[in-house]
Amino acid sequence: MMNLSDFKKFTFASLFTEESRPAFVKMQPILQTMGSSVHCLYVNTPGKFIPNQKMEQQMFQFINGNAGVPIHRHVYNHAEVENGILDFSNSNNVGWIGIASNNRKSSAAYNIGVTETILFKSDTPVFSVKLS
Repeated sequence: MMNLSDFKKFTFASLFTEESRPAFVKMQPILQTMGSSVHCLYVNTPGKFIPNQKMEQQMFQFINGNAGVPIHRHVYNHAEVENGILDFSNSNNVGWIGIASNNRKSSAAYNIGVTETILFKSDTPVFSVKLS
């Protein structure tokens, strides 16, 4: 059984690009209502490695002007994005996970994305907003 205290810590996993900003903006009223602190998370993988300093600067620019909720920035190293999100969330006692989902009209039907994998592997609630 869940209660409101389960929603105090929120992981927002993203690439922190301009394309994902509208999804984060859409999430903010709910985050404010729930009194959540946001843990912005970039999972750094060997295949898509970005130096920490560069990603932290990108995250800072992304969240600049979004002062409605407490925001923390994290760059987490892991071999796989999905398991990195889950490991980070579990080790930090995060109550729910937010992901900006891509519009995958051109993708093959059998191609499972990050959001679907997180939903399948985790008991943690997932808040997904579709990117337009």
